[in-house]
Amino acid sequence: WSVKKLTETSFICSCSSPMPIDQEYGTLYGFVRKFAGGQPCNVAYENLADRDDPDTEEVRFRVTIG
Repeated sequence: WSVKKLTETSFICSCSSPMPIDQEYGTLYGFVRKFAGGQPCNVAYENLADRDDPDTEEVRFRVTIG
């Protein structure tokens, strides 16, 4: 995992892992929700087409808190 901070409440998280892409999404969503401190949060695929391609080397998620 790597995280790039865009703003105070917006991040890009990149992942290259042998795990299924939906599992990576769920793991990231769980962490964001836990550490968002009760604030609204959103996790979205940077490129939704990555979700349908099992051979994707790296998946990027956009995380927004608040």
